[in-house]
Amino acid sequence: MPRMTGYDACRVMKADPELKDIPIVFLSAKGQESEIKTGMDVGAEDYLLKPFAPDQLTERVRAILAKFGK
Repeated sequence: MPRMTGYDACRVMKADPELKDIPIVFLSAKGQESEIKTGMDVGAEDYLLKPFAPDQLTERVRAILAKFGK
């Protein structure tokens, strides 16, 4: 992302009353424990490491939507 990190974007979305309840999933090649922890700390619902299979992403999204009753 050219002007902000994914963490910054997540923080901005979670601070906006109209966007704060949208679940966020990080899709990242950064798999260090500190990177994952930062993503979860800023409000992500999940953190999926690249490369991943499309069915793995689909299953995670289904689980999140079920959790939120969607």
